[in-house]
Amino acid sequence: MSTVPVLAVLLGVIEDLAAAGALGASLLAGLLLVAPADRARAMTPLAVLGGVWTLTQLLVLAPAPRLLPALVAALAALMTLLAVGLGTGARAQTVGRLTGVLAVLGISIRVLGDQGFLLPQAGQAVPVLVHVLAMSVWAGGLGAILLLRARGPLTDPSAVIVRFSHLALLAWCVLALSGLWALLTRLGSPLDLVTTAFGLVGLAKIMLLLVLGVLGALQRRRLAVQRRADGPGRPFVRLAGIELVLMAAAVVLGALLVLLPAPGLLSGAAATGPAADLTGHALPPAPSPVSLLTSWRPDALVIALALTLVWALRFPRTGPRAAPRAPSAELRVVVGAVLLVLVVCGPLGVYGPVLSSAHLLQQGLLLVLVGPLLASAVPTPGGLSRLLHRDPWTAPLLALGPTGLLALVHATPWLLGPALATIPGHELLLLAPVVLGALTWWTVEPGADARRDGDSGADPTLPAGPSARLRVWRTVLAALPVAGLAASGLALALGSTLLASDRFGATGRTWRADALADQQTGGWILVGLAVLAGIALADRAIASRTMRRDAHAHG
Repeated sequence: MSTVPVLAVLLGVIEDLAAAGALGASLLAGLLLVAPADRARAMTPLAVLGGVWTLTQLLVLAPAPRLLPALVAALAALMTLLAVGLGTGARAQTVGRLTGVLAVLGISIRVLGDQGFLLPQAGQAVPVLVHVLAMSVWAGGLGAILLLRARGPLTDPSAVIVRFSHLALLAWCVLALSGLWALLTRLGSPLDLVTTAFGLVGLAKIMLLLVLGVLGALQRRRLAVQRRADGPGRPFVRLAGIELVLMAAAVVLGALLVLLPAPGLLSGAAATGPAADLTGHALPPAPSPVSLLTSWRPDALVIALALTLVWALRFPRTGPRAAPRAPSAELRVVVGAVLLVLVVCGPLGVYGPVLSSAHLLQQGLLLVLVGPLLASAVPTPGGLSRLLHRDPWTAPLLALGPTGLLALVHATPWLLGPALATIPGHELLLLAPVVLGALTWWTVEPGADARRDGDSGADPTLPAGPSARLRVWRTVLAALPVAGLAASGLALALGSTLLASDRFGATGRTWRADALADQQTGGWILVGLAVLAGIALADRAIASRTMRRDAHAHG
């Protein structure tokens, strides 16, 4: 191996470790640390690691300026500036969460820059991205804890390590699934695992991952028995140090995998045809009961997100919202996570990229069903609650805005095109309706926030029960997103302009070949979803009013 590849591998390892450490320090400040003083202390390793990450990107840019390394360098530099300039006192937690988002963006750009940004490359690129993010969370979080402990004791080390232990368990599960997934997509046959250099390096990574899982299990058992943190040099630090060494070795092996040629695709020859050129997959068969029941196209990022939602139910919480969740709320989270996977990875995930009616149904279910179901399991975020209470005029904007934003994206070719053709756009187009549906629920649902319910216990300045004016206000808020979705559906159902004609009209389908008629069918589907959503909201409002009336009668 020549000097240049060795230096490239070394620089890549340093870059990966610095990025993971920056993400880990952000997680410490934004999620894991309990004491404000400890969060402020976490800004120092965050700034240092962000600076190292910036420097490695500048070295990558030195031979020839390129856009993607420049973007990553800008994100890393912004993280460093935020940590140095704003990461003090009570703002440290907010800064930690913001820099965590920036770190995820930087790592994602770096990985997709190597693997590919276009949708046909998603089958191989997305599992690698999830794998790298999971490794960064685990290795970076552990390294950041050790760096922080080396500079002084933590205020509540037991709570921090227990919280990180839960996070590490999730990271290991995601790491194992995505790593095996990413490896299998690059093997020509199972024998390539032991007959090629690529397979042997991948096998070595699998063995390291198993050892790391055993070490993590030992830590969890030890914490369960002792429920206390050890000082530097004691078993916890020694075990954590061993983990970090093995993780660094795994990062080196990962860098080698990038340089080694992959044997091929486990499924055989790559798909061909117009649909394959657009999506990376062969055109599915005509929809039928059998094909719909057997269609499955897993999305590694969405599955990891669903696992995270379920994992969050058992994450140790602190602060004013640390009260145990009701079993019904936990059930809604689990059902919402399962529905998220089914809607994205099931038949709609197979037919959505080539059939506009399936795409519109998928978007509608994520917006109307999955997002609100998940949002109903958690309280309204404090910042949103305060905004709606302080500035009620923002409520109509927030109620109608999510549906309007999705309609705008689909009606604007230069927004819809990249959303359908690129990996980041595709994943955003799947996750945005969930987030926007949750925002709509928190805005219009009467029980989402007691301070908008007129409950006497929430605010003594409000009456004991909702007034007629308040009921009208809630009705208007609930009607806005329903009307917006119905109007969007009608525009598609009655319109004559085909959205994304270069995709939905160019897949080579012989079944449902009239793309405009299929889109119009999708529009009527959205109208039907709007009607069902309106009925559900009206029924919930009537039930809530009946419960209040009964409570007042018995009070």
